[in-house]
This record gives sequence, C-alpha cells and structure tokens, in this order.
Amino acid sequence: QPLSDKSTSSPSLKAPIMSSACLLVVRIISLSKDDELTTDELNIFFLKTNIPLFSSGSYYVRDAIRTCYYYPDDQQRLDDIFSKLSKKYNKPNEAIRSGFRASLKGLNMNRESIDCPIMKYFDLSQNITPKDFLEISTIYFHQKKKK
Repeated sequence: QPLSDKSTSSPSLKAPIMSSACLLVVRIISLSKDDELTTDELNIFFLKTNIPLFSSGSYYVRDAIRTCYYYPDDQQRLDDIFSKLSKKYNKPNEAIRSGFRASLKGLNMNRESIDCPIMKYFDLSQNITPKDFLEISTIYFHQKKKK
C-alpha cells in the first residue's frame, strides 16, 4: 500500500509537499487516470473530515487539493501553492495560510473520532499540518479513483 499508516512529515513550508517516492506513486497511479476530481467528491470528503464547505479557507483547501491532484510535479512546495492561491484570490499569502489552517481546525479538534478511511494515514497524536493534509489527500484521491 503506497500510504503508510500514521505518516509523519515536517510541517516546513519550504519542504516539498511530496517526497520523491510519493511523487512516483502519484505519477504511476495517474498514468491511466481519466476521472475528474469533482466538487461533489471534495464536499463529501470535507463533510466526513469536519472541514467547512463554504468558508474562504475551504475554497483554498479545495483548490490546493486540485492543484496537487492534477499537477503533482508542478506545485510541490506549500509556499508555491499558497502563492498561486494568493494570486487567484487576490489575498496576501498569510491570509491564504491562515484560512487554510482555520479550515483544518474541525478536522484537528475531532481527528481521533472522525470515521473516514483517510484518517488511518495521519499521526493522530498531533495536529494535521497543511503539508501532511495535502500530501496524504492527494495520494488518497488518486488511489480512490483507481478503484
């Protein structure tokens, strides 16, 4: 299984979102990928993981997941993704970062009781960082689409 249980990654904004091994997995999985990642799928995922559907931060999270899902080679650094979202939404990077983190609050507050298959891949003893969330979510959606 490409994802290992209780992944622990550095929360550094400068570090790549995905390690080279994770990128390889995503490339292999996405070679035959022809399914679109729909807003409905993301909304269901958000509801299952206690991420609000219509906050500004949830729009940032949704776009970041799509960016990583469709372009795993391009936007590999969290700073790059925040910069891209900053331009799209005409907001400072700090507002994007803050909104993103705020959207993960419900997930983090309830991480030990959330009943969603993706949760087994996070280290539930600590808060889930944006970097970890994006990396694991991207691989999760690629795997889900392959089934």
